[in-house]
Amino acid sequence: MLETKAKKQPFYIILILILCGEAVFILPFVLARIFRPTLLESLNINNEQLGYCFSTYGVVALLSYLFGGPLADKYHPRYLMSSALILTGLGGFYLATYPVHSV
Repeated sequence: MLETKAKKQPFYIILILILCGEAVFILPFVLARIFRPTLLESLNINNEQLGYCFSTYGVVALLSYLFGGPLADKYHPRYLMSSALILTGLGGFYLATYPVHSV
């Protein structure tokens, strides 16, 4: 009977994965709630319109779950996590360009 020893991952790897998972959710959830007045003013929208944006985000996220399983089976987690972090970073840089002030 062959027994294989499970390779023990260092603790910092788990900690980094937790922080990365949280980083992906910072932009759509946390920033919009903490900086709501600034976001509303800079995008020139009201609370109702922001609510519609959140609703649309929720529907898109729900539909995206349908593709999540097959995607997770097809691609290695390191590529999925890397792409999620890169796309979140690009979204954050794009969001940082608002408001655009002309001098």
